[in-house]
Amino acid sequence: MVGKTLQEPTVRASVSQTMSSPSLAPARVIIPSRDWPFYAGMSVVISLLVFAGFARTYYLKIYTSGSPLSPLVHLHGILFTSWILLFVLQTMLVAGHRVNTHRRLGLALLPLAAAMIVVGVLTSITGLRLGHNAVGAPDPVAFLAVPLGEMVIFPILIAFGVYYRQRKEAHKRLMLLATLSLLTAPLGRLPIVGGLPPAVALVYAALVLAGPIYDRIAYGRFNRVYLAGAMALWVSVPVRLAIGATQVWHDFAAWLIS
Repeated sequence: MVGKTLQEPTVRASVSQTMSSPSLAPARVIIPSRDWPFYAGMSVVISLLVFAGFARTYYLKIYTSGSPLSPLVHLHGILFTSWILLFVLQTMLVAGHRVNTHRRLGLALLPLAAAMIVVGVLTSITGLRLGHNAVGAPDPVAFLAVPLGEMVIFPILIAFGVYYRQRKEAHKRLMLLATLSLLTAPLGRLPIVGGLPPAVALVYAALVLAGPIYDRIAYGRFNRVYLAGAMALWVSVPVRLAIGATQVWHDFAAWLIS
C-alpha cells in the first residue's frame, strides 16, 4: 500500500508532463490538396504539347533535315525544357506527400526562371535579326511582341506565386498560369493546328480556362485568383498582337535588332 501511494503522484505527473510537453505533442501532418490529380494531369499535358510542338525543330531534329542550331537556341531549349520537366516533378512531389521537398525545390527554381527570361529575350531578338519567322506569322516584327510579352508576364506570375507560397490555393494556380504563359510557341508549331492563329487560339483558350472550369465543377465556384489570372493571360495575346502592329512597336523592334 505504501509503495502504491508513493508511485501514484509520479505516474500522474509523468502523464501530465507528456500531454503538456510541446516536444511530445503530435506533429502537424500536411495533407496534399485533393486537386493534385488535376494539376499533375495538366503538367503532363503541358509537357506532351511542348514535346509535340518542338519535336521536329528541336527534340527530334537529328532525324530531320535542316541547318544546325546555334548554341543560344540550344541553351534556350535546355532552360525551358528544364522548367517544364521540373514543373511536372513539382506536381508529382505534392501528389507523393513530399511537400517539404517541393518547397525547397521551388525556391531553387528561381535562378532558373531568371536565366529563362534573359535567354528568352536574347533568343527572340536574335531570331528576328536573322530573319527567322514564327509559324503562321505574316509580320515577324509584330509577332515579336508575343514572345517578349511572355518574358514580362512569366516573371510577374512567378513573383506573385512566390509571394503567395504560404497560400497554397493561390500559389498552385499562379504557378500553373506562369507555365501556361510559355506555351504560345509550342502550340503554334503543333502539326494539328498548322500554325493557324484561330486553331492556336482555341487550344490556348482550352488550356488557360481549364483551371477555372475545374474549380467551378469541383467547388461550385470560381477561384478569384485563377479566374482573374486566366482571363488576363488570355486577353494579353490579342493585346500583344495589337501593340506589335503599331508603328511605335516597329520602331522599337528596329532599335532592338540594330
